Amino acid sequence: MEGRPRMTILERSLHERPWGREDLPSAYHAGGRRIGEVWHQHPDARLPVLVKSTFTSQRLSVQVHPDDDAARRAGLSSGKEEWWLVTAASADAVLGIGLKAPVAAEALRLAALDGSIIDLMEWFPVRAGDFFHIPPGTVHAIGPEVEIIEVQQNADVTYRIFDYGRGRELHLDAGLALARRVPHPPELRGRLPEIGFDAEAPGCLRAARISPCGMSRQPHLPRCRKVSFRLCRWPGSWRLQIGSSAPDG
Repeated sequence: MEGRPRMTILERSLHERPWGREDLPSAYHAGGRRIGEVWHQHPDARLPVLVKSTFTSQRLSVQVHPDDDAARRAGLSSGKEEWWLVTAASADAVLGIGLKAPVAAEALRLAALDGSIIDLMEWFPVRAGDFFHIPPGTVHAIGPEVEIIEVQQNADVTYRIFDYGRGRELHLDAGLALARRVPHPPELRGRLPEIGFDAEAPGCLRAARISPCGMSRQPHLPRCRKVSFRLCRWPGSWRLQIGSSAPDG
């Protein structure tokens, strides 16, 4: 039907990560490698959207992503806004998203330096079907033993503000300057209906259209991009239906 978004099979590539896993779903053929991310990219490179399947065996660093304006001031093409859908999780899997309570800037800096930032963060127990909208500036981290589909702006920009002493480069000043030092708004998270959700079976996730625009029309959040998407699982691949329009105002 004319005017309806079309379903596109995304091109796939596997990426090794030290925190990745070898026991991926059979369709991915890890071949003994520790795969942390499988990128599903639209064949039209002009589409500024990247879909990732993320598989973790360890906790990931605490991070912040810039918005478009901050990214361009730093000479980058765009910021990074994300939407997460949990497709599998261990019984004790958690995602760190936002803070438990508002925190002063200097207190957050000291917590990032001494590691107590993980105690300030809100850690959500998760299971398959949970989804989260991660606006730019959100302090966030992914825990071990979880599988996530991430739909995000296609930008390789991450400010790492705490990494459990693993010796990798930190971006403390840049990240803390942009960090939202508040809890994650409850309207930016939810759960898909139990009925019809099966991360392995063919077919679309029933009622799985997630409309960030509807969740993020708040004065303190980024301008709504009016992007909606629907994920469908097929043998060996994911398919993504995307609709978009101009931002509000």
